[in-house]
Amino acid sequence: MTKKPEATIRDGAIKATIWRETSEKGDYFPTTLTRTYKDEKTGDYRESGSFLGTDLLKVSSLAAEAYQQGRALRQESYKSPNKDVEQARDDYREQASKTAEELERSREATRDR
Repeated sequence: MTKKPEATIRDGAIKATIWRETSEKGDYFPTTLTRTYKDEKTGDYRESGSFLGTDLLKVSSLAAEAYQQGRALRQESYKSPNKDVEQARDDYREQASKTAEELERSREATRDR
């Protein structure tokens, strides 16, 4: 079974393809940049990882766009698994804030004596 890309961005013959990979640390999103060309001998379309000078600005632009899309995909993939972690962090901060307020009241009461 062929894995489908998460996103594909094109500018003419230049293409950025964003993939989803999974590790024990979670999902990550590598990107491949390719140039599509037609093989003159066979007439088949092929892809290459080398770029002509005139393609480099397109590569740069697509790389920046792929970075932003990959970043959005990472943030999206972190939302679900981290809800419990975020809630625990918020609960801890709330409790720490209450404890700090209680400590301050205790100090004020001691000073007033």
